[in-house]
Amino acid sequence: MFEKRLKDPTVLKLLSQVLLDSKTEKKVSSVSPNGEKGMYNLYSMMILIDAIIKYQIMVGSSTYFETYVNKLTQLVSLYKNHKELVVGVQSLLGEMVRYELGIPDLIKYEHKKVVLEYIYQRYIVNGYCFHSFPSVFKETVESNGIDFKNYQYPVKKMKQIAYIFENHYYKNFITKNLEEKKLSFSITDSPLMAYYYALSAPSYFSDMTATSDYMDDETYDRFAYYRRDYEACKRNLETIGKHIGLSNREQEIVEDAFIEQWNTLKISESTPCIAFIQRSAVGRNKLDHFQKILEDAKHEEFVVSLSKITDSRYSQDEYFTPILSLDFTVEEMPTYQEIVNGYCQETKKVELTDVFKEKTVEATSIRIKQKEDMTEKDTLFLERPANNYGYADVVALCGILSIISGLTLFLILNYFGIR
Repeated sequence: MFEKRLKDPTVLKLLSQVLLDSKTEKKVSSVSPNGEKGMYNLYSMMILIDAIIKYQIMVGSSTYFETYVNKLTQLVSLYKNHKELVVGVQSLLGEMVRYELGIPDLIKYEHKKVVLEYIYQRYIVNGYCFHSFPSVFKETVESNGIDFKNYQYPVKKMKQIAYIFENHYYKNFITKNLEEKKLSFSITDSPLMAYYYALSAPSYFSDMTATSDYMDDETYDRFAYYRRDYEACKRNLETIGKHIGLSNREQEIVEDAFIEQWNTLKISESTPCIAFIQRSAVGRNKLDHFQKILEDAKHEEFVVSLSKITDSRYSQDEYFTPILSLDFTVEEMPTYQEIVNGYCQETKKVELTDVFKEKTVEATSIRIKQKEDMTEKDTLFLERPANNYGYADVVALCGILSIISGLTLFLILNYFGIR
């Protein structure tokens, strides 16, 4: 279901174009507190992956999927920063749900109420939380459920590595938690975070080999682990060793542990896996304040009401009870390399006008210029005005951002001038 959507050739092409876009690769995210360069495109790609998964949950229909991807393609040809991309993506989602239901507008309260109730049922009541892990555990998880008693990470030597780095004043260099017998595991309600966790799983190993916050050397390859590049990860460790002054013996211990971990977890052929867990199975299928959301929708912009439903509340939620295999399905997500390989040729840029131009507190519309190559269905979709509110889970990515639930809600309200 979700795997099919994300591995659709047109989706892979779109993701790869954003990931490899030379115009933005040197940009710094406007929502990054650390000002990192080089991760801008990866963050953009994550926002789009979040958008595809949310489409499947909220709409699901194959009838409108091609139109949706076309609109995303047009959007990414114009966005100036991540806040605009987030706004545009979520605006399109709201429009697609409206289009699916045949609702003429999102201005009248009775129309907003119908759409909000539909989204609530699909996204919250019958929606998903997620658990991410590397594919080496896929068979175990599918057979025995999600339970750390059944699949444990081989962290014994990693603890030794952590001790070596701590002696060199690099505390928590690998991770803050390397327990061999954990009593809990993490779930998230954010599709964006779920894919990030899957791509970097296990996090203690990706921290060690490529995503350390301690390194900003130009020779340090932050994408090495995502590419599953053995030699590049190994060079990263050598760079770190020289940086902090490891002895030859310490460097040997680190390298031996790296080789063993890489082989044990079968990293070279590993694919990112996500368990799509029924919210009802983990008690996350209800919003106590939903009726208030509906009541407030009488005087609020539709997009604000929508954000109150889709806002991430559990970006990293510790869960202590095993989850039975009947309560989830496991799907393999596209690897970083699959996305890179999805690029075929640069598509013709579509000229867009008046996007994000008419934004006020009272009403906001996005209008996209009609092109001759648009289908009749596309034209109908684009001619309809929309009250737009963008939301995606703008949270931690590759050490770029802090994991803060509700951060995007703040950013979007700020974007629209709402205090």
